[in-house]
Amino acid sequence: MANSSEFLHFLKSDRHISAFSVQAQEVLAESVQTAFRNLVNCFRMELSQTLNQFLSETIDHDSAAGLVLTVLGSAMALLRRCRVNAALTIQLFSQLFHYINVICFNTIVANSHMCTAEWGKVMSERLQLLELWAERQGLELAADCHLAKINQCAQFLQAPKSSVEEIQQLACSCFRLNSLQMSALLQQEKIPRNLVDTAIRMAESVADELTRSDGREVRLEESPELHLALLLPDDGFSCDVVRGIPSGLVDF
Repeated sequence: MANSSEFLHFLKSDRHISAFSVQAQEVLAESVQTAFRNLVNCFRMELSQTLNQFLSETIDHDSAAGLVLTVLGSAMALLRRCRVNAALTIQLFSQLFHYINVICFNTIVANSHMCTAEWGKVMSERLQLLELWAERQGLELAADCHLAKINQCAQFLQAPKSSVEEIQQLACSCFRLNSLQMSALLQQEKIPRNLVDTAIRMAESVADELTRSDGREVRLEESPELHLALLLPDDGFSCDVVRGIPSGLVDF
């Protein structure tokens, strides 16, 4: 992926070669797309083996997050070793954060015993460890965006829900939760039915409407696929930063 994207950038940038290398550029662009998809699938498979522990009740927070961070750290080390463009790196980790977000969220809404304030606190503390790592890697925006759903889920579970005002404020701050999801998260709450109905109505008027306006169906579970087209970068390649002749090249 790194080599194909570098070579593609070279062909596009060269004013002498660019015009008659269109077919080669198309092949290279497809190669980058294919390599990206395959790499995402490989890392998702590795993550899938750690997320059961991340969602385990019998393991401490550091150990639970540590398993996931090992996979993410290995991915980052590989990308840096291969000098993958930063824009491609961010897009790849966006896919991985989305996958973590979806698996955790779907597990919670599908298991009513996890829809409690205690589990909300557990998720918040474990997610904070992932977000701290992402910040150190310069990936905080990707993490904030693609872990938003599970963060709002954890916030919703922990928040007080004893009055209409609290429910309304909570529904506004957790605007990503649709009516089906909010209903599932409220299963274990011992609150009056009118408060549950208020929360669901607000979700119907905000999250449900946004979902339908995007042409999507309102569903309980989230899709593991992040339907974002891969954007091929125009800068940040090795040729932009490397200057002079590397030592040993002349002898070679």
